[in-house]
Amino acid sequence: DTVWRPYDREFVSRLKQEIDLSGVCIDQEIIIPAIIKKTCVAQYEKGVTLSGMLYPFESLGGYCEKTIRMMQAFRYTGMFDMEFNVTEDGKIYFNEVNFRSGGPNFAYFKAGANLPAVVVDELADGRHLPGDAVVDRIGQNFIYEKVAWEDYLHGFMTKETLDQRMRDADFGLLYSREDPGPYLFKLREFNRLNRNRAIQEKKQAVTERVTSLPAYQKAEEWTKKEYEQLR
Repeated sequence: DTVWRPYDREFVSRLKQEIDLSGVCIDQEIIIPAIIKKTCVAQYEKGVTLSGMLYPFESLGGYCEKTIRMMQAFRYTGMFDMEFNVTEDGKIYFNEVNFRSGGPNFAYFKAGANLPAVVVDELADGRHLPGDAVVDRIGQNFIYEKVAWEDYLHGFMTKETLDQRMRDADFGLLYSREDPGPYLFKLREFNRLNRNRAIQEKKQAVTERVTSLPAYQKAEEWTKKEYEQLR
């Protein structure tokens, strides 16, 4: 049985981790290749998964059967995305289900599971390639580089934390050896914005130093007095 409760402030303060799972329903056949335990959620682009780790679906324990029964009850064919919240004491609470491809779905694709292909093949031919429903990077950590760069540029993450998260990642969602173009484009954009940010910070530091000088403050006071006299 499922216990429903509102997400009040006290409850939200006890949340420790978010779990995402993407899958496919073919009426009563439910395919869930893995789950994602989010290790970091973006602050600038609120709610977007910045990094996470792939775990077996079976690691949800008793919630596996409940999840499958719930999705079977919908008699739905297509992709879905589901979220759970984990509290500090280890309890798992169902959050939501969306009947569409979810935000972290591309992590499954980069890890070997082509869920959109499963749906298309089933609708077209009534069967899918078994390998399209298998994740081969269980236990690996991924990072969404674009989202991480944005958090750093907007002051939600230090450079040290950004560098550490990039080193900790086993694979990125943006980088592809076969097609490096999108990654290189975003990397150049990040470097340009980062240089602009550094220039603005230096200008601000110089301005603060200059305006704190006694000579500058005296000149400003004199200017104000002259302006008042002219009025």
